[in-house]
Amino acid sequence: AFGTDRRRQPLGLAAPVGAERGVVVDLPLAVAVDDLENGLAEHRVGVDLEGFEPVLEKVIRREIVVREGDWFRASEVFASQRNIYSTGLFTNVGYSIVGERERSPEVRIRFELEPDKTNWVGVKLGYTYSESTGSGLRFEVAWGDDNLWGNLQRLEVGANFVYTFRTSRFEEELYQAIYREPWLLSVRNLSGRVRLFFQRERRPTYNFDSFGGDLSLEQRFYDWLTGALGFRYARVNLWEYTNPELPQEEGYSSTSALFARVGLDTRDDPFDPHSGVYLLPFGEYAGGFMGGDNHFYKITADLSGHIPLGEHASLALRAIDAGVAAFGEHPHNRPGRWNVEWKM
Repeated sequence: AFGTDRRRQPLGLAAPVGAERGVVVDLPLAVAVDDLENGLAEHRVGVDLEGFEPVLEKVIRREIVVREGDWFRASEVFASQRNIYSTGLFTNVGYSIVGERERSPEVRIRFELEPDKTNWVGVKLGYTYSESTGSGLRFEVAWGDDNLWGNLQRLEVGANFVYTFRTSRFEEELYQAIYREPWLLSVRNLSGRVRLFFQRERRPTYNFDSFGGDLSLEQRFYDWLTGALGFRYARVNLWEYTNPELPQEEGYSSTSALFARVGLDTRDDPFDPHSGVYLLPFGEYAGGFMGGDNHFYKITADLSGHIPLGEHASLALRAIDAGVAAFGEHPHNRPGRWNVEWKM
């Protein structure tokens, strides 16, 4: 039997099955494929599942590329194992071959699964400081379900707060809910995402409330390349604005925008990277034919990289580039502003 277990370290060529948690295959992958192909190539296959509850069976079967009645292909078995593990719902994904030593023309591939907990609660507490508000505390709390209704849909609800000692009040509040469908329109690697939010900020020179949401579609082209298109809407109420350098009318204003995002990720481990790069360019077009009170172009790019410095150390570098350019005849439009920030 071959399996994946996050409690063990990657071995040989098996790491792509789930490098973020650690994967093990008892034989090097190339040898295992060769042995299985030679011994079972003339057999038809069937597929059985064991231990998939509380996930719906159809959710697991859509990750399996082995089809009932097809000829045996070891590469399809390994790909199915990787797909199931990549859902993040199982601590272990193994399989066994039933009937390989019998004279029957069919063998059964039995995937043996160990479900993980899908409900979670997260709490963060930290210290924050800014020149305008001084020092304070940042508090975040969130709840999520990674297997909503047993169908792999994901829901996250959370709130963030910043409390400052100088003013003895909450300077920032953010409440949001995020829903994600990983198999939009039953298409593999096409996901949909909806986010709703309410935000409030208190500053020495302004106060504002905003609410809105965004809707996006994301396509995974390769393990290292994703792309997304989306639309967002926000309505802001600004009051007690006293910044003479950037004149702005108080009251309500709205922003409608289209955005595009590309993600390129070659890191060896997204949770604890040791080598590779992560690039996230983002572009947004607001106003124009969509209406609203704000009209601008916005481009940002976030690039981080890790250079190995031995077995247990690496050098992490990060660069952030951002630019905004207003257009149209709005009285408060200003020339484009660009900023580059480097971090090490």
